[in-house]
Amino acid sequence: MSKNWDIRFENGECILFYPQEVFVKFLNRFIKKRIGFYKFESVLAAQSGGIRGLDFGCGSGRQSVLMAEFGIEAYGVDISQRAIEISEQMASYFDKKVNFSVYDGKNLEFPDEFFDFTACLGGVLNCIPKSELENIAKELQRITKTYICVSYIQEKIDKNGDTPNIGIEHFDCDIEKLFNKFKLIDKSLFQITENGLTTTIELLVFENFLEK
Repeated sequence: MSKNWDIRFENGECILFYPQEVFVKFLNRFIKKRIGFYKFESVLAAQSGGIRGLDFGCGSGRQSVLMAEFGIEAYGVDISQRAIEISEQMASYFDKKVNFSVYDGKNLEFPDEFFDFTACLGGVLNCIPKSELENIAKELQRITKTYICVSYIQEKIDKNGDTPNIGIEHFDCDIEKLFNKFKLIDKSLFQITENGLTTTIELLVFENFLEK
């Protein structure tokens, strides 16, 4: 799988330069609120070392760099070595420090509750084989202390009303059950239309109820 993604990134198919608007809203609502050009107000109570966040399936690193811009200790992992190389270039271009690493597709080499929050956006979960989703969800919950923010593609419809064969898996997956160790606290739907294709995406925010 990693080789396929390396090829796609090498061909420029997955390089996106701007963070998702929904992630900006998530950061402002749950993590840090931007109150000026260079001023932020913490929403999430953090330890003395500051707030630490993970961009799981970071791709070209656009969400990771945004976290660093918000003064968050940012980490990004991806299964593609080429994606990590592009992410490092992205961080260097914006002069931001981000800790990037290649993920082996099985285990996340981080201690329990290492991150204050984790983001998994852009349909990353749709690209993971269904047989591996449960383990991924367990790992993300293990390493996350407070919030997990995920987006999931529900369907894609072209201008003729048809659902094309787009290589995105398991539209019918119950994401809420996968993250059952956390409590769902926010859920919303939004649509993106590009090149005649309308994508319906579900955004979910989970909170570790053991924190309460």
